[in-house]
Amino acid sequence: MTSVERMNATKFDLVPDPRGGAMAIAPRTGRIIQPGEVLLRTAALTTSLVPKWKGKRCDWCCRRREELKACSRCKNAFYCDSDCQAISWKSHHRKLCGILAKGFHFSASYLGQSTEQKTNSDLLLNLYGSLLLHDEGRLSGKASESQREILDVELLQENALMCFWALGPLQLGQSRPSPALPKGLPSGHLATLNAAWSRFDNNNFVLHNISSLEPEAGAYAHGIFPLASRCFNHSCVPNAWPAFMLQDKTAWIEIRALDFIKEGQEITIPYLDPALPLIERRNRLQQAYGFICDCPRCMIEGRMAHPSGPVPNESLLQEELISYALPQLRIHDLRTTLELLKSLPRHLWSIRNPDFIKHLTETFENQSHDGPYEDAWRSGKALLALCLILYPRYHPLTGYYALELGKACWNAQVAENTESHWLQRLASILDFAESSLQVAGAEEEDEIASGILTVQKIRSLMESKYI
Repeated sequence: MTSVERMNATKFDLVPDPRGGAMAIAPRTGRIIQPGEVLLRTAALTTSLVPKWKGKRCDWCCRRREELKACSRCKNAFYCDSDCQAISWKSHHRKLCGILAKGFHFSASYLGQSTEQKTNSDLLLNLYGSLLLHDEGRLSGKASESQREILDVELLQENALMCFWALGPLQLGQSRPSPALPKGLPSGHLATLNAAWSRFDNNNFVLHNISSLEPEAGAYAHGIFPLASRCFNHSCVPNAWPAFMLQDKTAWIEIRALDFIKEGQEITIPYLDPALPLIERRNRLQQAYGFICDCPRCMIEGRMAHPSGPVPNESLLQEELISYALPQLRIHDLRTTLELLKSLPRHLWSIRNPDFIKHLTETFENQSHDGPYEDAWRSGKALLALCLILYPRYHPLTGYYALELGKACWNAQVAENTESHWLQRLASILDFAESSLQVAGAEEEDEIASGILTVQKIRSLMESKYI
């Protein structure tokens, strides 16, 4: 796919949602969307780095760099090079440089905020700069109802600010207090910024790398992607997911299919981690977005007892979990999340306990590095089985955990230094990981998914040394 094709990638229709607003559906073209297809690729309206990445990533394109160029005036913005600096200047920084030079980032109101609030302060301020430069006439802060009813994806794609104002604002009492802003802004502008905050408080995205296996550790920025926010509703069993790419000096979001999607079927993404317990998911969604989730998964789990208390006989539970959800290592032949949940035996309900999920993850991570490797093989397969129940079958986390299990198999083979059953295990788990990671695709700056490259490297070493 060329850069121009990537820039304009949209493979869905936007239609009125009977529940209110709009929703994306697979186009009625007679074909089924395949796992891995990019359904939307669109650039950020604006982004802001998480504070720990300030000075380590470019304030425009978000890329990691050993050396960055500081803005000579405000000393608060850092760039890859003069090109990123010039683009940022034209986008928003020209209106913000003087404000930042007065020390906003060292003010008590800014420093007294949480990491999330600081990131949102910068995001709101960057948006303010864009409005001053490109949409000053809209500083009334209100979008007309006709704009909120626009369903023309191409038109919304071409005008990100118009698409942003077409987002429905949260009602009074739903949105959180606005993050800190510099003192001395015109009162009329503050009203506009409050109206903007009511739109992106629950619509911005956290740019992160799922391949880190730690969503919070992998977060590096927040971003406003109005078209993605406008089009895609939430589901706890989504058939697509948002990936973030840093290419062509731009931060992009790609909505990628996770499953086969039939024509006319709604395309959904997760607004939070689907592995969270049902009660926590529903509470978070109601607090942040104002709705109680009634997706098929929530309805199924609503009929199950809430998992709590210690998990009895964890070793036996791991074996039963593998037998139920991962009877073989051919990912294309495995059951879907909903199929697994619908018939989940009562004695396995406890696997949804967050303590069990955390402990199993930690157990596998420890065993995969230091052994015993037979135990790592069992706990790793149990973790994959758990992922298949909690996440869509082709979710990238499943692929990355499969890859970690492949590394454990390689470590075991090297330790034994002889032909053994580890080679057969290694070959099968690498095939499993590759099938999943090919669907997941690349993240951040990778043209090819780094996980795929690791699979290929291990397979090459295996063939050169043992075959």
